[in-house]
Amino acid sequence: KAPLFGDVDTCGINNLHGMPGILGGLASAAVPFYYKDAGTIAASQATGLGLTLVVAAVTGTLTGYLLKALGSPSEMFTDETFWECAEDVPKEAPAGYSRA
Repeated sequence: KAPLFGDVDTCGINNLHGMPGILGGLASAAVPFYYKDAGTIAASQATGLGLTLVVAAVTGTLTGYLLKALGSPSEMFTDETFWECAEDVPKEAPAGYSRA
């Protein structure tokens, strides 16, 4: 099955930062309904979450267009394109390892 946008989140950034952040934002908007003296306003928390998602979507889209305009490196998923690597770093994937 192909990913929705054609690329893969190889570092799990969405799972590590995105989903917990959204869950925390939703929880902070729900807390005032259960604890009236929590000192927060549900609408403010929900607005903050919504604005954060809009800013993230816009800046992510702009970054994607910028990176697409700059072009892809000749070899994907290797640091040698941008850095000098030690000679003992294998240039090929170990046997039995698939990048697909």
